Amino acid sequence: MPFFLTSGEVSRRLRISVSTLKRWVKIGIVKPERRDFGGQRNWMLFSEEMIETLMKHRKKISKINLEA
Repeated sequence: MPFFLTSGEVSRRLRISVSTLKRWVKIGIVKPERRDFGGQRNWMLFSEEMIETLMKHRKKISKINLEA
């Protein structure tokens, strides 16, 4: 079973704010997995693989983000 992280866990791991992560999702840099837990609202969940990719390319992504 794949392991998923919440947006808060991802932002701490990448050392970025949650709002930056949400902005990346909004402009299409990253695509979260969405899961519904027991009828609660959908949470943004991210795969471990995606986090590793983001960590490798964080500087490039930040530069793109500043230009947008």
